Amino acid sequence: MSWRDNLRPASFRGVPFFVEGADQQGGRRQAVHEFPQRDDVFVEDLGLRPHEFRIDGYVLGADYMAARDALIQAANEAGPGTLVHPYRGSLTVSCLDWTMRESDREGGIAWVTLTFIASATPEQPAAAPDTGAGIEAAAAAAGTEAVAGLPSRFSTAGLQGFVTTAAAARITGTADALERSFSRLRGARDALSTATRQLQTVRAGALDLARSAPDLGGAVAGLIASARLLAATPRTALTELLALVGYHSGDRAPGATPARLAEARNAAGLERLVTLVAAAEAARAVRDLSFESYDEAVATRDLIAERLDEAATVLADAGDDAGFNALNALRLAVVRDVTARGGSLARVYRYVPPSTEPALVTAHRLYGDAGRAAEIVERNAVRHAGFLPGGEALEVLTDG
Repeated sequence: MSWRDNLRPASFRGVPFFVEGADQQGGRRQAVHEFPQRDDVFVEDLGLRPHEFRIDGYVLGADYMAARDALIQAANEAGPGTLVHPYRGSLTVSCLDWTMRESDREGGIAWVTLTFIASATPEQPAAAPDTGAGIEAAAAAAGTEAVAGLPSRFSTAGLQGFVTTAAAARITGTADALERSFSRLRGARDALSTATRQLQTVRAGALDLARSAPDLGGAVAGLIASARLLAATPRTALTELLALVGYHSGDRAPGATPARLAEARNAAGLERLVTLVAAAEAARAVRDLSFESYDEAVATRDLIAERLDEAATVLADAGDDAGFNALNALRLAVVRDVTARGGSLARVYRYVPPSTEPALVTAHRLYGDAGRAAEIVERNAVRHAGFLPGGEALEVLTDG
């Protein structure tokens, strides 16, 4: 087969034309840096230049004008198109410029020079939902519902003094529970001092707060928000906040008198406030978490989803549709966020070294990267990096 047999009829965007000759230009992009008082230069390589193709062609015949106009229209069209190059085959190119020449002496023919540059369709950024914003919206809504819904569920107005005293005692007990959480968070000293002052203010003003549901809601919500901000890590914050979801402030006093029923209603209202705000802050803590593996992400997602679902069920059984909807929206937002962020992470699997060996050797065997030895040692709490026990299963990540 000769080279002529491999030639292809030329066309651009499906418009055919004849070719007299073709040139091609390429090379590399180079940035030449010159420096004062130096005789040499530094040449910075910026990658390959896009290939340029110049084709000298023509259209002819009794109706050459129609072919000429069609070719001009194809060359003027925006965006890349398909060029069938007689020597190079099908190429995706953009037309940089064209020139055309006609004359009376050469009637029935139009000469054209077309310059193309190799092109590609730009990759559009993949559209992805802002799952973190979804969590923030659901958390803000839950926090608003917690505080705004408290006055209709917590009141001591017009009731005996012991109802106010009992409500103040529950407020103090809530402050005590939050203080225990603060002591486990071990955050920055300045933040802890601020949180401690807030606790002292709530304790000192418990009776006044028992008489004002709006003030109570703002004070308790602020304390719970401090728990998240005080934590040294989002993981620590999540642990403590989840413990407050479904918060129980203590046993109810027996009796069905109006005063006792008011006490029970106030206790339930305070517990609802703590549950909703703690759930909102827990969701924010999940948003701030970084996951090392898919398995870790799934475990965290399932844990918080289960806790929120349990608390939502309790509210639903009590006829609290607003509280149920707030917690359910939080649960869905967390599931979407963690699923989106964890889906592409490495999986955890079990690996059994054939014999006792250094972690460097295992890391190189599994990943081709001895630098990941520390990851294996830390994940498995190995006592000595030089001796991974042979025959014992280790947790390792896929190479993802």
